[in-house]
Amino acid sequence: MSDAGAPPPARLDVRKTLRPGERGTRKLLGIYGNDLVSVSFRHDQAAGVRLKTAEIVVARAKLRRPKAMPSSALVYAKVEPWEKPLHKQLKKVGAP
Repeated sequence: MSDAGAPPPARLDVRKTLRPGERGTRKLLGIYGNDLVSVSFRHDQAAGVRLKTAEIVVARAKLRRPKAMPSSALVYAKVEPWEKPLHKQLKKVGAP
């Protein structure tokens, strides 16, 4: 079905991209189920062929939340001389 040793096509123009469930995606939706992200139709003008490609999910992992910054952490900020109201606010909370 695919040419494993063949070089990739020089230029593929994407003509249409479909979401799962739209007409033209149903067979692939039956194969890949919830892993199907999109289906694209690409034209290779040099070879004179139309390709139907599927974008699928190959791995899932839980997102890691960044650790909360402690309230005692030092944060450096550059305050320009014309930002006087901001400078006053920072002084009120203990900025040097």
